[in-house]
Amino acid sequence: MKNFAAISKAAALASVMLVMVLGNVSCSQSFEVPVPLGENEFPEFPGLQPGDPIPAVFNDLSLPVPNVFPSRATLEGYIENAGFGWLLSIVRIESVELVEMRLEAFEGSFDGLTRLAFTWKLAAVNGITPDPVDLGTALSPTGTLGENITLTPATAVDLLDLVDNLATHDVGSNPELSIGVAGTVPNPLPEWDFSMRIRITIRIF
Repeated sequence: MKNFAAISKAAALASVMLVMVLGNVSCSQSFEVPVPLGENEFPEFPGLQPGDPIPAVFNDLSLPVPNVFPSRATLEGYIENAGFGWLLSIVRIESVELVEMRLEAFEGSFDGLTRLAFTWKLAAVNGITPDPVDLGTALSPTGTLGENITLTPATAVDLLDLVDNLATHDVGSNPELSIGVAGTVPNPLPEWDFSMRIRITIRIF
Protein backbone atom coordinates (compact mmCIF):
# COMPACT_ATOMS: atom_id res chain seq x y z
CA MET A 1 0.00 0.00 0.00
CA LYS A 2 2.85 2.37 0.85
CA ASN A 3 4.53 1.56 -2.46
CA PHE A 4 1.29 2.29 -4.28
CA ALA A 5 0.99 5.68 -2.53
CA ALA A 6 4.59 6.52 -3.40
CA ILE A 7 4.03 5.54 -7.04
CA SER A 8 0.82 7.60 -7.15
CA LYS A 9 2.65 10.66 -5.81
CA ALA A 10 5.46 10.21 -8.28
CA ALA A 11 2.99 9.82 -11.14
CA ALA A 12 1.08 12.93 -10.06
CA LEU A 13 4.30 14.92 -9.80
CA ALA A 14 5.41 13.70 -13.22
CA SER A 15 2.05 14.70 -14.68
CA VAL A 16 2.27 18.19 -13.20
CA MET A 17 5.80 18.68 -14.52
CA LEU A 18 4.83 17.34 -17.98
CA VAL A 19 1.92 19.76 -18.25
CA MET A 20 4.20 22.63 -17.23
CA VAL A 21 6.90 21.68 -19.74
CA LEU A 22 4.47 21.23 -22.63
CA GLY A 23 2.63 24.42 -21.78
CA ASN A 24 5.76 26.36 -20.85
CA VAL A 25 3.93 27.82 -17.85
CA SER A 26 4.30 27.97 -14.09
CA CYS A 27 1.40 27.40 -11.71
CA SER A 28 0.61 29.25 -8.51
CA GLN A 29 -1.68 28.46 -5.61
CA SER A 30 -2.78 30.65 -2.69
CA PHE A 31 -4.26 29.73 0.68
CA GLU A 32 -4.89 31.56 3.96
CA VAL A 33 -3.54 30.62 7.39
CA PRO A 34 -4.50 31.95 10.86
CA VAL A 35 -1.45 32.74 12.99
CA PRO A 36 -1.94 33.16 16.78
CA LEU A 37 0.43 35.65 18.38
CA GLY A 38 -0.52 35.14 22.03
CA GLU A 39 -1.73 37.50 24.72
CA ASN A 40 -0.65 41.11 25.04
CA GLU A 41 -1.38 44.14 27.14
CA PHE A 42 -1.42 47.86 26.58
CA PRO A 43 1.69 49.86 27.52
CA GLU A 44 1.45 52.04 30.61
CA PHE A 45 0.93 55.81 30.35
CA PRO A 46 3.21 57.27 33.06
CA GLY A 47 1.62 60.21 34.85
CA LEU A 48 -1.79 59.73 33.25
CA GLN A 49 -5.05 58.53 34.78
CA PRO A 50 -7.95 56.69 33.10
CA GLY A 51 -9.92 59.16 31.01
CA ASP A 52 -7.02 61.62 30.61
CA PRO A 53 -6.29 62.87 27.08
CA ILE A 54 -3.31 61.04 25.55
CA PRO A 55 -0.51 63.46 24.54
CA ALA A 56 1.12 63.21 21.11
CA VAL A 57 4.32 61.92 22.75
CA PHE A 58 2.58 58.53 23.05
CA ASN A 59 2.09 58.26 19.29
CA ASP A 60 5.02 55.83 19.00
CA LEU A 61 5.11 53.13 21.67
CA SER A 62 7.15 49.95 21.45
CA LEU A 63 5.12 46.78 21.99
CA PRO A 64 7.12 43.79 23.26
CA VAL A 65 5.73 41.06 21.00
CA PRO A 66 8.48 38.54 20.17
CA ASN A 67 8.45 36.37 17.04
CA VAL A 68 5.58 38.23 15.39
CA PHE A 69 6.26 36.79 11.96
CA PRO A 70 6.80 33.13 11.05
CA SER A 71 10.19 31.95 9.80
CA ARG A 72 10.61 30.39 6.36
CA ALA A 73 10.75 26.99 8.07
CA THR A 74 7.39 27.69 9.73
CA LEU A 75 5.96 28.83 6.40
CA GLU A 76 7.02 25.52 4.87
CA GLY A 77 5.15 23.81 7.70
CA TYR A 78 2.01 25.75 6.73
CA ILE A 79 2.49 24.58 3.13
CA GLU A 80 2.69 20.97 4.32
CA ASN A 81 -0.42 21.37 6.47
CA ALA A 82 -2.29 22.75 3.46
CA GLY A 83 -1.56 19.53 1.58
CA PHE A 84 1.26 20.76 -0.64
CA GLY A 85 4.14 19.24 1.31
CA TRP A 86 4.96 16.72 -1.39
CA LEU A 87 5.61 19.64 -3.78
CA LEU A 88 8.09 21.45 -1.52
CA SER A 89 11.04 20.39 -3.66
CA ILE A 90 9.63 22.10 -6.75
CA VAL A 91 7.83 25.14 -5.33
CA ARG A 92 8.98 28.49 -4.07
CA ILE A 93 7.14 30.86 -1.77
CA GLU A 94 6.16 33.74 -4.02
CA SER A 95 4.55 35.99 -1.39
CA VAL A 96 3.10 36.03 2.12
CA GLU A 97 0.46 38.73 2.24
CA LEU A 98 -0.82 40.14 5.53
CA VAL A 99 -4.61 39.88 5.23
CA GLU A 100 -5.51 41.24 8.67
CA MET A 101 -4.50 41.54 12.30
CA ARG A 102 -7.03 40.94 15.09
CA LEU A 103 -7.12 42.18 18.67
CA GLU A 104 -9.76 40.56 20.91
CA ALA A 105 -9.87 42.06 24.40
CA PHE A 106 -10.48 39.64 27.28
CA GLU A 107 -9.91 42.38 29.89
CA GLY A 108 -11.19 45.93 29.46
CA SER A 109 -11.77 47.39 26.01
CA PHE A 110 -10.27 49.85 23.53
CA ASP A 111 -12.98 52.43 24.24
CA GLY A 112 -11.58 55.91 24.76
CA LEU A 113 -9.13 55.57 21.89
CA THR A 114 -9.90 57.45 18.70
CA ARG A 115 -6.92 56.01 16.84
CA LEU A 116 -4.87 52.82 17.14
CA ALA A 117 -2.16 52.22 14.53
CA PHE A 118 0.35 49.38 14.20
CA THR A 119 3.71 49.80 12.48
CA TRP A 120 6.59 47.36 12.01
CA LYS A 121 10.01 48.99 12.25
CA LEU A 122 12.56 46.94 10.36
CA ALA A 123 16.12 46.53 11.58
CA ALA A 124 19.14 47.83 9.70
CA VAL A 125 20.78 45.59 7.09
CA ASN A 126 24.32 46.51 6.03
CA GLY A 127 23.91 49.80 7.85
CA ILE A 128 20.72 50.78 6.03
CA THR A 129 17.38 50.95 7.86
CA PRO A 130 14.36 50.29 5.60
CA ASP A 131 11.22 52.41 5.86
CA PRO A 132 8.67 51.36 8.51
CA VAL A 133 5.79 49.17 7.35
CA ASP A 134 2.18 50.23 8.04
CA LEU A 135 0.26 47.20 9.34
CA GLY A 136 -3.12 48.90 9.75
CA THR A 137 -5.02 51.63 11.60
CA ALA A 138 -8.33 51.61 13.49
CA LEU A 139 -10.20 54.93 13.80
CA SER A 140 -13.23 55.97 15.86
CA PRO A 141 -13.99 59.71 16.14
CA THR A 142 -16.32 58.92 19.06
CA GLY A 143 -13.78 56.78 20.92
CA THR A 144 -15.81 53.59 20.73
CA LEU A 145 -13.41 51.05 19.23
CA GLY A 146 -14.96 48.38 21.45
CA GLU A 147 -13.49 45.03 22.49
CA ASN A 148 -12.53 43.57 19.10
CA ILE A 149 -10.48 45.29 16.41
CA THR A 150 -9.59 44.10 12.92
CA LEU A 151 -6.71 45.93 11.24
CA THR A 152 -6.05 45.75 7.52
CA PRO A 153 -3.03 47.38 5.84
CA ALA A 154 -3.75 50.41 3.65
CA THR A 155 -1.41 48.94 1.03
CA ALA A 156 -0.37 45.34 0.43
CA VAL A 157 2.26 44.04 2.87
CA ASP A 158 4.44 41.11 1.80
CA LEU A 159 5.65 39.54 5.03
CA LEU A 160 8.48 37.76 3.23
CA ASP A 161 10.43 41.02 3.33
CA LEU A 162 9.87 41.24 7.08
CA VAL A 163 10.70 37.56 7.62
CA ASP A 164 13.98 37.90 5.75
CA ASN A 165 14.80 41.10 7.65
CA LEU A 166 14.44 39.17 10.92
CA ALA A 167 16.94 36.61 9.67
CA THR A 168 19.55 38.94 8.15
CA HIS A 169 19.58 42.20 10.15
CA ASP A 170 22.74 43.76 11.55
CA VAL A 171 23.95 42.77 15.00
CA GLY A 172 22.74 45.32 17.55
CA SER A 173 19.85 46.51 15.38
CA ASN A 174 16.52 44.91 16.17
CA PRO A 175 13.08 45.18 14.57
CA GLU A 176 10.13 46.13 16.74
CA LEU A 177 6.36 46.42 16.69
CA SER A 178 5.20 49.97 17.37
CA ILE A 179 1.73 51.30 18.15
CA GLY A 180 0.44 54.84 17.83
CA VAL A 181 -2.56 55.94 19.91
CA ALA A 182 -4.80 58.97 20.29
CA GLY A 183 -7.87 59.74 22.40
CA THR A 184 -8.18 59.17 26.14
CA VAL A 185 -6.66 56.52 28.41
CA PRO A 186 -8.96 53.44 28.50
CA ASN A 187 -10.34 52.30 31.85
CA PRO A 188 -9.05 49.73 32.52
CA LEU A 189 -6.18 49.30 30.08
CA PRO A 190 -7.07 46.40 27.77
CA GLU A 191 -5.43 43.00 27.60
CA TRP A 192 -6.05 41.07 24.41
CA ASP A 193 -5.49 37.99 22.31
CA PHE A 194 -3.39 38.91 19.29
CA SER A 195 -3.55 37.09 15.95
CA MET A 196 -3.18 37.63 12.25
CA ARG A 197 -4.28 35.99 9.02
CA ILE A 198 -1.85 35.59 6.14
CA ARG A 199 -2.23 34.54 2.52
CA ILE A 200 0.60 32.36 1.22
CA THR A 201 1.15 32.10 -2.52
CA ILE A 202 3.38 29.32 -3.80
CA ARG A 203 4.56 28.87 -7.37
CA ILE A 204 5.64 25.68 -9.09
CA PHE A 205 8.60 26.38 -11.34
